[in-house]
Amino acid sequence: MSNVVLAANGLNKSYDDAGEKLVVLDSLELTVQAGETLAIVGASGSGKSTLLQLLAGLDTADSGDVSVAGIDIRGLSPAKLGRLRNQHMGFVYQFHHLLPEFDALENVAMPLLLAGKSTKEASERAATMLDRVGLVKRLKHRPSELSGGERQRAAVARALVSEPAVVLADEPTGNLDQENAMQVFELMLELNQQTNTAIVLVTHDEHLAAKMPRQELLQNGKLVTL
Repeated sequence: MSNVVLAANGLNKSYDDAGEKLVVLDSLELTVQAGETLAIVGASGSGKSTLLQLLAGLDTADSGDVSVAGIDIRGLSPAKLGRLRNQHMGFVYQFHHLLPEFDALENVAMPLLLAGKSTKEASERAATMLDRVGLVKRLKHRPSELSGGERQRAAVARALVSEPAVVLADEPTGNLDQENAMQVFELMLELNQQTNTAIVLVTHDEHLAAKMPRQELLQNGKLVTL
């Protein structure tokens, strides 16, 4: 049985830039194994965020294939793609994207409720995950009542609460000071060890990237192992 949780084969993506064809991804190949941690670095505008959008099925490649947990996402209906994301993928962004009208517990429970779990089970699992990220005393606090580091830790808890196959993280520490950035980063690595969820991290921070066992440079539309 394959341990590949995320794969991209021959991904091509280009844009029209003032009449010129701007190639962002050029026959890109990527394979991520269960539990693997990978940092993708590259210059600004190299296509790192575009790559994550394609891997998540939030954008469409010109050509090439993406599979998540062994499922080819091409041709999936929006509803099926949404269910696939909710079941097998987690997301952490530079900005936490917590829903302001809900408290931390409700925000973290949301993916489980969308997956059809009971309110009781979703709340219990969300509380456990918030405890693991050090927010057990902040369950009933809304995002506006949390610090920047606490909001991002809640976002990490939300991404991992359903124990997805892979978490895609786009500059997850980019909006934090150095101390909070390191805490959130170390937390993600710790939860990776506990849950065996693979992490694909896009970052401009080479210091953080260097702490990941696997590092890839996105350059000229292709990934180069560092």
